[in-house]
Amino acid sequence: MGNIDYYNNQWMSSEEVTYPSTDLGLQRGFGVFETMRAQGETIFQIDRHSARLRASAEAINLPFPWSDQELVEIWQTGLIKNGLSETSIKVIITGGTSTFLSQDSPPTLLVHFSPHHSYPDDLYKNGVTLRTSEFVRELPTVKSLNYLTSIIAWRAARAHGDHEALFISPTKQVRECATANVFFVQKGAVVTPGEGILLGTTRFLVCQLAREAGLQVLERDIPASELAEMDEAFITSTNRKILPVVGIDDLSVGTGQIGPITRQLMARFAAFETAYFQQDLRKLGTLQE
Repeated sequence: MGNIDYYNNQWMSSEEVTYPSTDLGLQRGFGVFETMRAQGETIFQIDRHSARLRASAEAINLPFPWSDQELVEIWQTGLIKNGLSETSIKVIITGGTSTFLSQDSPPTLLVHFSPHHSYPDDLYKNGVTLRTSEFVRELPTVKSLNYLTSIIAWRAARAHGDHEALFISPTKQVRECATANVFFVQKGAVVTPGEGILLGTTRFLVCQLAREAGLQVLERDIPASELAEMDEAFITSTNRKILPVVGIDDLSVGTGQIGPITRQLMARFAAFETAYFQQDLRKLGTLQE
């Protein structure tokens, strides 16, 4: 049994969920969301996802009447009701109904549960390519429903045969991908943009894993002119985890092969994930705090 969703205090099949035509999220894109992964009844990095969801809502002055405990109970109940071995959970909060731009009702909460589908293994074995795009997301630190620029850039990248779009700001600074954070390896250091981006939960974890491995991690501005100097690259997101990048704009990254530091971090991430789902606190170490 699958695809049983939570919608405003009710449990129903995905096909039964119906938004009113006056919903502020539908009419104006006013809302926030969060995507999580679960194995069984364990949600990966649940605390960080919860905190970011609340922070995103607060940043756009979207009412957030639920406590963390209430949300966790909804998510856990949904996992039990759907009974999937691996689940993708998408939490969407919109501004509720509206006659214009004001909010005329309490916010709407939808929690959608679906089977988690991993990316193809060959992408992790061979790496992917990115296509730069001079776009910047509005309010980049907020995980909002406004995906207009991301969709335009992502589709353009796919039309070129690339996996993702890489945003370059008008000031020629590397920012993030349409649906992922980006990392580079430069002279042995792990480098990632430090501002003007969504602070991804996977991004945070990868920075911590890299530091625990004794690697230097630099969160700083990255001029687009430095892309040709990078030795390795990879992108991170909840569903991708760590996905290696071997080319940007028809140019190879480093040797054009997946680099050793990228492979090391992929292995460390996999070990952490296994320990997390097994709740082996001895292996999780300080990252559990």
